[in-house]
Amino acid sequence: MGSLYVVVYLFVLGSTLGFVWWLAGVDSSELAVTDEEHITEAVSSADSSVVEEGDRVLDSQQDTVKPTEAVQTTPTEVTDTDTDVRTALTEVATITESDLRTVLAPPENGVYWGAFAGFGPYEETVNQSIIAEFTSLTESEIAWGYFSDNWFFGIDFPEREVAALVAEGITPYIRIMPRTDFRKRPGDTPYTLEAIAAGEFDAELTAWAEAARDTEVPLIVEFGTEVNGNWFPWNGSYHGAGETSFGDPALADGPERFILAYRHLIELFDAVEADNITWVYHANAVSAPDTDWNNVMAYYPGDTYIDWIGVSVYGAQSAEDPWVDFHTVYAPAYQTIVAATDKPIGIVEFGVAEGPEPESKAEWLTEAFGSIAGGQYPQTKALAYWHSQFMMDGVDHNLKLDSSSQSLETTQEQLRRPVFVTELEFAPEPSVR
Repeated sequence: MGSLYVVVYLFVLGSTLGFVWWLAGVDSSELAVTDEEHITEAVSSADSSVVEEGDRVLDSQQDTVKPTEAVQTTPTEVTDTDTDVRTALTEVATITESDLRTVLAPPENGVYWGAFAGFGPYEETVNQSIIAEFTSLTESEIAWGYFSDNWFFGIDFPEREVAALVAEGITPYIRIMPRTDFRKRPGDTPYTLEAIAAGEFDAELTAWAEAARDTEVPLIVEFGTEVNGNWFPWNGSYHGAGETSFGDPALADGPERFILAYRHLIELFDAVEADNITWVYHANAVSAPDTDWNNVMAYYPGDTYIDWIGVSVYGAQSAEDPWVDFHTVYAPAYQTIVAATDKPIGIVEFGVAEGPEPESKAEWLTEAFGSIAGGQYPQTKALAYWHSQFMMDGVDHNLKLDSSSQSLETTQEQLRRPVFVTELEFAPEPSVR
């Protein structure tokens, strides 16, 4: 048993050194990409002032994004110690690489704290200045940086974004979004669940997997965010809904097609030994449509494929939305999840707008932070805020933590609690697929 721990230690240490060598090879000029490049290409046939995300409309002027700054990297001097570690890794490669995966473990004590740190209206503008602004604002570091990998221009590994986060000591959390345009309505994308499961994009996805593997750093990845929400084209409503004419008659067709697509994706990664990825299944706490076939766990690929369960928990997102407390949103979803699996849960997105009273948002945040920190939902091991502002139907949706001084001060106070930790713990797990 002692020798296994040595092997694991060398494997993790070698992965860290490997990323340094990979990062040194990334052209720092490629890490600088302007929002104008994204916006021009993504909405070349649309009104450039408005960007639609499913059923959300984002005002690109409202959510201002700073120009991306280049991540400066310098080659790391290779010492005799590095050479010794590399030699040791070579000797044990047959043990570690084929039999073990590096997976995010629940914290021994506390709850992980992460964030979508205001990475722009396209959710993919990741750079040092935005990260620094958010951590300065909250007076706290973040364990992971959560951003979108949109397939607007094809299926490509987000190397720049990953490099920018790792340079800051932050684990990248990538949400794979198989869509070609914010403006496209569900069903208008070529990246259908059926096409993915059938292998039509295997070459591109395999290249993505190989690039992820070659970073040699731990990554957190999810596919098909908030799958039980009909604001995204991968929701089952657009793939057979509750019918049972396809595949397993015990499963609704819409969820079954998603399960097959997600499993196929993971199997492609397994085939190239991309063993540095923690896989997350991400559902919304409230299903739309609210039907049995579309429930929170209806799309779950299974424990042998998934490492963590992710949940979005939102309160009122504008002054016009009805006010609802945190427990009312999260408790039913939590009970459904824990009845289905003992996998650790992360609230990977949560947020709320200012409420009917000046103190409403601060009280909602206190309830959210406090209930998770206090163990009211004991299987919940991570909490991550969606720090964003957008326009929808002409209404301002300001979820940012600094939407008021009271909300910001509440957040800062909560994050001073030692229960919220920003150092992720990764552990080796046998591959069981």
